[in-house]
Amino acid sequence: MNHEDNYWIRRLSSGGVSRRRFLGGAALLGVGAAALPLVGCGDDNSSKTPTGGSTTGLSGNTDLSPLKSMLKLPTDSKSLGTGLSLKAGSVLALSGSGSFYGGVMSKGINLATAQIKALGGPDISMTYKDHKSGDAQAGVNAARELGIANIPMCLSSYGADIGSMLPGIAQYKMLTLDGGGGASPAFQGKPYFYGTRAITPDDTFPGVYEYVSTKMPDVKSVQYIIWDLGAATLAPSEANLKKSLAKYNLNYLGMETAPIGTTDYSTLLARVKQKGADLLQLGIWGLDPGYFMKQFVTSGIKSKIMGSEFTPDAAKVAGSAYDEYTFCFDFFDANNPTNDWGKSFADAYKSANGAIPGFYEANYYEDTFALWELVRRVIAKGGNVKSGDDLNKALLDNPNFPSVYGGSGSTPGSTGIDPSTHTVKKRPMGIFTTKDQKTTMVASFDIGGADYKLV
Repeated sequence: MNHEDNYWIRRLSSGGVSRRRFLGGAALLGVGAAALPLVGCGDDNSSKTPTGGSTTGLSGNTDLSPLKSMLKLPTDSKSLGTGLSLKAGSVLALSGSGSFYGGVMSKGINLATAQIKALGGPDISMTYKDHKSGDAQAGVNAARELGIANIPMCLSSYGADIGSMLPGIAQYKMLTLDGGGGASPAFQGKPYFYGTRAITPDDTFPGVYEYVSTKMPDVKSVQYIIWDLGAATLAPSEANLKKSLAKYNLNYLGMETAPIGTTDYSTLLARVKQKGADLLQLGIWGLDPGYFMKQFVTSGIKSKIMGSEFTPDAAKVAGSAYDEYTFCFDFFDANNPTNDWGKSFADAYKSANGAIPGFYEANYYEDTFALWELVRRVIAKGGNVKSGDDLNKALLDNPNFPSVYGGSGSTPGSTGIDPSTHTVKKRPMGIFTTKDQKTTMVASFDIGGADYKLV
């Protein structure tokens, strides 16, 4: 290890480096964030229990019997894992600007763990850790603390806190699924780490620009507005955008970056106005799109907008400005699930929490069931269900899981993970318009723009 490697590790260990500097420095050194070794850190990331909503996840009258056939569950208690007590971790944004995410994700997890036990599965004890809405040091701490506690499986978010958790995940052999940030191009193929959602906005580009070319014919130029995530993450994403634009002869007017949690976009919008792009492709999340749109509509800029997600909290910040907002991602429509498991999930979530679930609730619900699927596979092979290595092998042997997305009737959808890239091969996505805080799908497609159709 050379002098520069030691410098970045000391800076990360001391807490004196931001996520942007960490990722940018790692890229500058020619290594990904996941290539840096885990180092000892202070314990400032104590376990947290998310507050609000149902604590058990279940309401009193939930009938789970249909799930047994839908999910093709075994009938004997041993194969189900009945009576087992298993530990799992979950590293979410429980505080900070993205705390909305941690709140709804944990409710999806709580519902799943309660249903799994009620279906005869193991009692999964979930240890929650807070990465503080993208703090790299908190991610490092969380992975280390879970690893020291011998927790073999984990649900993460923010792309395993934008890479900071990956060294710990590998060191402690902790099978980790990320249904919030997925596995970005910079972190694909990393040991024990898997993205279980489409990469946004990258995976949306082929379908988005098919839609733009036909339904927005006045769009001739595009500018990219994205979180400042460092060169290792931004370079491949920008290349993916350029590739899709070139297919439709659209001009690329460059990229503008903004720090995570930005609330004042006035300076950035002034620069954007000078470029005069016909469409702005947004790669910002959380409350940030709400603040962006609120200021965008009064800026005098006439560009169209293509966002990367929709959340109620950001829509509340934006108010009527979201009537100008179009977005695309793998959106779970709880009002019209395509398969019975999705409908069962939506009904159970509403009954337990008094709210209609969205994308993040759905992802962490089905990811928790995926962990149970892996546990059952390990049991069937006589392996050790408390071994992250055995769980990882079970995933690589068959990287396919039932999903609340897609499918039809009593047949659930399917999520397939590429064993090489560790990201999803198929994931239904949609383009949506917004009006009065309500969304309407206008086009749908899958990874790579497959099965594209107007709605």
